[in-house]
Amino acid sequence: MKRMLWVLALCSGLFLAQHASAQVFADFEQGMDGFWYGWGNAGSNLRQMSDATYGGVLALDISVTATDGDNAKAAIGGPDPLPLKWTESKVGAYFLTFDVFVPADFPDNAQVKLWCQDKVNWTWNDIKYSSRSDLGRPLVKDAWNTLWFPIKRVNELNPNFLPHNAKGGIEFWFGEAGWSGTVMVDNATLWGVEPKVVADFEADNGGFWYGWGNAGSNLMQTTDATWGGVLSLDINVTGTEGDDPKAAIGGPDPLPLEWTDDMEGAAFFSMKVFVPEDFPDSAQVKIWCQDKVNWTWNDVKYSSLSSWGWPLRKGEWNTLAFPVKHSKQRNANFMPQNAKGGAEFWFGVAGWSGTVLIDDFLVHTKEVGKKWVVADFEKESNGTAGFANTGWNQAMTDIKWAVDPTGRSAGVLQTDWQAALDASYKAQFVNGNIDLKWTETDTGATKISIDFWLPADVPAGTQIGFWATDKKSWSWTETKVFVSDTSVNLGGWNTLEYNVLDYQGTLDPVGVIRGGVQVIFPDDSWSGTIYFDNFTLYGVEKPAGALQAPNAAAELVVGNNGVEHAQVTWVDNEDNLNETYNVYMSHSPITDVTAEGVVQIASKIPRGVQFWNHRPYSASGESQTFYYAVTAVSSDGEEVAPGDNSAVGPLDITTSVPAKAIYDPNFVFMIDGTLNEFAPYTDYTVVPEGAGVDVAGDWTPESLDLNYTANFVIDDDYLYIGVNVIDNELATEGQAWEGDAWEMFIGFYDIADQTKWHTIGDIGVAGTGDYRISFTSWGKTQAGGSSDKEYPGMEYLILPGPTGYLIEAKIALDSLAGSTGLMPELGDMLPLRIDCNDKDLLEDGTDSGRSKQLNWGGTGNTENWKRPSSWGYLMVSSTTGVTEKEVAIPLKTDLYVNYPNPFNPTTNLKYSLAKDADVSLIVYNMLGQEIKTLVKEKQAAGYHTIQWDGTDEAGQQVTSGIYFYTFKADGMIKTQKMILMK
Repeated sequence: MKRMLWVLALCSGLFLAQHASAQVFADFEQGMDGFWYGWGNAGSNLRQMSDATYGGVLALDISVTATDGDNAKAAIGGPDPLPLKWTESKVGAYFLTFDVFVPADFPDNAQVKLWCQDKVNWTWNDIKYSSRSDLGRPLVKDAWNTLWFPIKRVNELNPNFLPHNAKGGIEFWFGEAGWSGTVMVDNATLWGVEPKVVADFEADNGGFWYGWGNAGSNLMQTTDATWGGVLSLDINVTGTEGDDPKAAIGGPDPLPLEWTDDMEGAAFFSMKVFVPEDFPDSAQVKIWCQDKVNWTWNDVKYSSLSSWGWPLRKGEWNTLAFPVKHSKQRNANFMPQNAKGGAEFWFGVAGWSGTVLIDDFLVHTKEVGKKWVVADFEKESNGTAGFANTGWNQAMTDIKWAVDPTGRSAGVLQTDWQAALDASYKAQFVNGNIDLKWTETDTGATKISIDFWLPADVPAGTQIGFWATDKKSWSWTETKVFVSDTSVNLGGWNTLEYNVLDYQGTLDPVGVIRGGVQVIFPDDSWSGTIYFDNFTLYGVEKPAGALQAPNAAAELVVGNNGVEHAQVTWVDNEDNLNETYNVYMSHSPITDVTAEGVVQIASKIPRGVQFWNHRPYSASGESQTFYYAVTAVSSDGEEVAPGDNSAVGPLDITTSVPAKAIYDPNFVFMIDGTLNEFAPYTDYTVVPEGAGVDVAGDWTPESLDLNYTANFVIDDDYLYIGVNVIDNELATEGQAWEGDAWEMFIGFYDIADQTKWHTIGDIGVAGTGDYRISFTSWGKTQAGGSSDKEYPGMEYLILPGPTGYLIEAKIALDSLAGSTGLMPELGDMLPLRIDCNDKDLLEDGTDSGRSKQLNWGGTGNTENWKRPSSWGYLMVSSTTGVTEKEVAIPLKTDLYVNYPNPFNPTTNLKYSLAKDADVSLIVYNMLGQEIKTLVKEKQAAGYHTIQWDGTDEAGQQVTSGIYFYTFKADGMIKTQKMILMK
């Protein structure tokens, strides 16, 4: 299909509904799904029930004791309002159905009514079903019936009925007393939310043909200024004998109803029919369907006489339907997988002539056209499916995979929020590699959706929006909703939809875009969890190709200043499967990526990148040999192992020398506006690496426009930082990423302990130990390069001056190391990258934004500032030149915070001994009772770690809760708290 022209005026970009990815909005597998008992004295004990035969259903006990007042009724209602997917300007579902089971002894004179009432005009409507034909539409006893409420048809008959704000359900009505039993309800379902057009008659007759009857003639496609393309049929009723009173037409043969021998397809087909004002009252319009196997005939009759059929309006368009599924339930011989159908006009008296019109022959399924659920979060192995915290704002504290607590599916994307942490009460998460499958000539996905579940206590005024930017103009677009909207279901699932075509000229969908969710709270009062699920693209289908390991190559690249790195390249899969790629490194040939010594150095690299630069570091900068392999990962997290053509090497690379954090247990640090204490370590000063390593090309090491020097010292408790930034023109406010700021990207963990190096999106995620700390020239620290943030356990001073600014900082390792529990040892390699940004005014005094950036560490990989695996390293070193990792003798005896904490099922308890000592380490419960002795012996000086697996002295697992551990050694007694969370 040729690329669509952008449209200026389109329908609203946001639509909310429960369970939008499948049109069954209540299946009663886990609970009552928002259904409630309404009225009537005959019903009781409405409940969800699991049955070996029927699965999860809604059951209602009925006892009809009398027929006066409400004694003969039992009514239930569904979610309020019903998620019918209508808005004030947009048609939603054409049909609402319920599966209903009544026992064999259900009274003949009883009725099952599907009811719906809008909440604006309070217009009541119901459709009656009964085993007696004179009391309602057909109802089969001792069987499941798919009963239907024609939403669009009812709205046509009565425009005061407003489906966008309506409630509804089922009423059981009895004409006599004396019956008791149990009825069951299942699968509240929407049909035709996006109907499939079989024929719209805009250009031709859509495969329609004249069938039988002497009354009809001149069937043809015609174009009308008012109605557009329609099918017209002239009728002249000359008599009532034989075929004279009939005129029948048929559609494509067989009808595309999408039924097979073992799978249900469309539940309905429909067509719009227009009959003139003088169309006889005694006439009927029959929507017919006949299978071509058993030749079983079925029809639904419509007439302006209520006793002759469903209502028919004259002089107006009528959406008339045929219930395929219900007809199959009534007659098993009816075979929808091979059937023909259409409309028949039948007349009771002769003498009428005129023209009838037909339009929009539609098939109605649960599906909503072509779509691809790119991420359903069903597999824990796929994690967050590429979604990550942007870090721009701080109100979101965590994003991770989780078991679905609502029971709707296996897994969800869990996001934790604390509005008070951000001055603007907001945060965002992002997937930076959304491929809408547009090209310069072809249209791809035209809509994006994601489901979200909101707790009941989310405050009114909270804004939730799906946002997107392309990677060319970076213009922000967002479709949003407010929690105060009546369509938002608190305590339940909703759906955000972002219509790509709504953003004409702003978003370029060709290539990879970035998109995600932003939540803005009205104030700082709320904290809690919001779940997301079913990230979906509409208008495209899931690619059918098979994922393969890519062909790869590797070459040595020598950059400016002689810096060497490997460039690993590969060829993307020929079929666009929205796959990503992982890169592995080893000092031996790679045949198994899980083998010892193989390290995953990059992950989640999207299509279109096709390279990864690996710059290795070592203490002395010697030459080392490396091998590489590239694997492909499907959108649901399945990884294809490397083949013969995707494992490459060897390459001999001269490694880079890391920055040095000098271990000095006696370091005396003072925040005093000078860097005098760092003077003994000037031999280890870090300076910018120069042009060619992601640095502006006109910079030189002598620059007085922008330059810096930095020193790092470390002891058992703190990392100390001293920086002198030269900048001849200082900004006084703004965002660090585009202003005057010295930014440190750092990981508080030893890379040698990692078999999968941290990757995109880990910065700021709880427990990872990855941080982006920005020190601005105007004295603020920021997170994510944009939001002011005070870091726990950090003291600092930023002192501006006439030629730049000075930074002094002291960071408590226990505060930022998180679950990594960093205790510095000589030889530790901590990921480190430095950006120094400059913002100068233009000659005319206007704001230029960032004019220059100096970097240290890493290589030019895609979005490398967000990928810790792409940074350089800070090595814990000594002035004596120790190059191998060794156990240092600590300066003091101490007990450190256990990690992880909270934990399940194990945690590590670490302590240091300044000299040989008798050690006791015992776990207690909240009552002070001794649970387990972990250590009771004499131990040598040094660092020690012991693991507790949550068991008592008898080896039995203890319960979740708070526990204490007491450490005694060398005259010291210290107690810490830990939390076991199952």
